[in-house]
This record gives sequence, C-alpha cells and structure tokens, in this order.
Amino acid sequence: MSMALPILSVSSHYPRRRAVEFYTIKSEFESGVVRTREGWTRERSRFGLSWRSIRNTDAATLWAFYQGRKGAALLFDVQDYRDYQVTDEAVGTGNGSQTAFQLDKKFIEEGSETVKVGGVTKTRGVDYTINNDTGVVTFGAAPGEGVAVTASYEFYYRCSFEQDSLTEEEFMHQFYNEGLSLVERFV
Repeated sequence: MSMALPILSVSSHYPRRRAVEFYTIKSEFESGVVRTREGWTRERSRFGLSWRSIRNTDAATLWAFYQGRKGAALLFDVQDYRDYQVTDEAVGTGNGSQTAFQLDKKFIEEGSETVKVGGVTKTRGVDYTINNDTGVVTFGAAPGEGVAVTASYEFYYRCSFEQDSLTEEEFMHQFYNEGLSLVERFV
C-alpha cells in the first residue's frame, strides 16, 4: 500500500534545474594516502525551482504548499516533467523460483506500470502485485528460467523543501530570483 503524499508537479510553469549529489566518505592517513568509499548507494537529486514572471495566484499557491508541508518537516512527491518515465526497463531474468523483482525507481505512480514477462503483458492483481513505495514487483508464479522481466512506469521523487524557516517575503524572493531548493529524501 502506498503512502499518499501531496504531489508538486514540476511542469514548464516552474523551470527547474536538477543536480545530483553523492556522499563520499574520505579517510586521510598520516602517510598521505587517501581512501574513499561510497556513503550512499545511489545519487540524490536536488531541485531548484524558480520563475521570474509567474502569476501572483500561482506564487500564493506555492507559498500555501510550503506552509502546508511545514517547511522542511513533511515530505511530498515531485513529478518532474523532464524525468518521470521509465520505458522497457530490464528488471531481471526469471530463474523459475524468484518471484520478487526490484525496479530501478521507487515511488511509482499508481496504475502507471506495464509489466511484461517474456514480452507478454501481465495483469496487476492477477499475475503480480507492486509496492508503489518500494518499487518491488512480486509475481504469483515465478517467471521461468531465462525469461526476461521488463517494466514501463512513471515515478516521483520523494522530497522536502530544504529550508525550514522562511518568511513569505524571503520565500517569494528566493522563488523569483535564485530559486527554491527541494531535496530528495531517502526513506
């Protein structure tokens, strides 16, 4: 069952920039040797939303959304119109016993997926179930040995506002000028 969160649709009305960040743990030794290791298992997205000529009613709606999410406290889903679909992802290959397969993305839009086994479209609730929050597809009967499992779907980024304390004037200034910062959260 999916956790129903508000959706902020990042359309062409809100031009955005998307950056990815990584977390690297570095250890430097007296000898000068530096060792690094990956701190996160995947990249994290950071969005900057801005618009210089948005209507005041739209800006007011976004301000109300910020207030409703209590600044950075409460999560919401972001659908980025430039990056929200996966087409024919190679999810895995059947071995005759494995029934659960992990999609590359999490937070799948309810009902958006098309899952195929050996090129044949399967029916949700009959042939498989999907946990939209985790992206795990579970089949009632394991796909056969060597049979390809593919999926197409739409997804969200689970985010929060980065800043927790903004006056309405600061919020509007950031939105109209340097942009509001949204950060993907790993949950």
